[in-house]
Amino acid sequence: MSLPLFLARHFYKSGNTGRSASAPAVRVATLGIAVGLAVMLVTQAVVSGFKKEVSGKMEGMASHIEIMDVRALASPETYAIDATPSFLADIKKEPTVSHVQCIATKMGILKTEDDFLAIQLKGVGPDYDSTFIHSAIIKGRMPRDNEILISRRQADDLQLNVADRVFAYFFEDEIHTRRFTVSGIYDTHMTLFDRNVVFAPFATVAALNPWGEQRPNACCCIEVTLDNIKQIPLAQPHLQRLASSYTKDNAKAISVEEHYPQIFSWVNLLDINMLLIICLMVCVAGITMISGILILILERAQTIGILKALGASNSQVRHAFLHFAAMIILRGMLWGNILAIALILAQQQWGVIHLNPDTYYVDTVPVLLQIIPLVIINVATLIITVLALVIPSHIITRIQPAKAIRFE
Repeated sequence: MSLPLFLARHFYKSGNTGRSASAPAVRVATLGIAVGLAVMLVTQAVVSGFKKEVSGKMEGMASHIEIMDVRALASPETYAIDATPSFLADIKKEPTVSHVQCIATKMGILKTEDDFLAIQLKGVGPDYDSTFIHSAIIKGRMPRDNEILISRRQADDLQLNVADRVFAYFFEDEIHTRRFTVSGIYDTHMTLFDRNVVFAPFATVAALNPWGEQRPNACCCIEVTLDNIKQIPLAQPHLQRLASSYTKDNAKAISVEEHYPQIFSWVNLLDINMLLIICLMVCVAGITMISGILILILERAQTIGILKALGASNSQVRHAFLHFAAMIILRGMLWGNILAIALILAQQQWGVIHLNPDTYYVDTVPVLLQIIPLVIINVATLIITVLALVIPSHIITRIQPAKAIRFE
């Protein structure tokens, strides 16, 4: 065993005894590392959980890329594009595409005896991936002929329940009226969708549009789901070229990030907040350890003088104290990991901390425990805090053996 490591182990054992003057400093340093690391790990888990939940809901309700007539973005009117079988087949051939579905939409108003509500009727067909919306249904089922699926917010506003009937009004050159039965109620906690979107069968919505009978292959939007949201920059140009070659309409491939920038800007802001918190906690941990190492050096000034008098070099003594500090840091990191993982698992299991879903899009704080970020944060914390001690440890070189031995 090397001399620095031997000395570090001896300092560590003696520093944990109540008789040592540095014992409180060691405990404070350990606590500072533990709390700082726990805050960093919990912050990372919460931000990752938010990103996963919000991105999953956005993908479930809007898909990764939507191919539509660009005029529909700035108009309440519906504009159709021709989703021919060959067009859809070529989209599916793209290596990053996992699912393709056609959507029909129609703006309208739901009206009861006491109230009314503006809605966007979203028509979904047999090709629609209803996995997400099925998981969000809290009452009833998906709609069939002359049925609609409304959100919990809409049901509360209009005082509707499953099996209730409601009139819907649609406006073209003349007013069209339809009477629907509520087949179910869903709740995604995404106000952007829950406020407006009402689900209905594709054929029902297509028949309400003026192009419904004239263009059998037409739809308002082709929703394309990719294997991963990170593949959008790769797939979007290819899908745009396909849209331009197959349609004579003003078709454009729009990513979910472009269509709903306010949501993803909020999600990206979480990353900035996470980095700020991590940097702040690393600074706190570093300052705590610097204070602790200075106390440890001053307490052992006589020991340092004796070691130098016996022939130990400045480098050996410095390395001994750096090893000592690393042991304190590792102990603090151990307790920090235990605390953070316990808090994360408790939130995953019981959802202890609740949120306002109208603001945060979820009703409990989402957390996601990931091994790789956990390891990276641990390793970075250890390296940065140890490196922060290199300069303060140079105070050892200024200690003179003759004066230190007489030091009391």
